[in-house]
Amino acid sequence: MATKEQIEQMYIDASNLTNTHPVAALELLGQARDAENDWAVDTETDDPIMPESYYMDVAEQIEFRAAATMAAWKYDLDMTVEDVAKTYGLQSGTVRRTIHLGNIHARKSGKNWLIRRSDAEARWGHGKLKPGPKPQAK
Repeated sequence: MATKEQIEQMYIDASNLTNTHPVAALELLGQARDAENDWAVDTETDDPIMPESYYMDVAEQIEFRAAATMAAWKYDLDMTVEDVAKTYGLQSGTVRRTIHLGNIHARKSGKNWLIRRSDAEARWGHGKLKPGPKPQAK
C-alpha cells in the first residue's frame, strides 16, 4: 500500500507531466486515485483517512490541463529537432542522427527538420528511449 507521501508525489508527478506527456499524466492520475482508494477508510475504526475530495481539485486540474494539451496537439502536429530534444530529454544530435539513420520519419522545411509529434511520442514517449531497428551499413 502506498504511503500518503507517495500518493501526494504521484499527484505532483502527474501534474508535472500534463504539458509534455498528457497520456502518461492521466495514467499516473489513475494510479494515484487507486492508491488513494486504498487509504479511504481505516478498517479498525471505519474513520476516513483521506477524504475522496482531498485531491479532487488537483485531479480536475490535471485532467483539464492534459485534455487541453492533447487538443492543442491537434494543431501542433510537427515538432522541430530542438522541440523533440527538449520534450524527451535528448540531445539534438541524437534526434538528428535518428533522422539520418532513417529510424524516424521527418521532413525538411527550409533549414529545419520536422517530426510528427505522434512519431516522436511513439519512439521516445515518457522520456525513455525506445529501441528502434539497428542501422544498416551503407
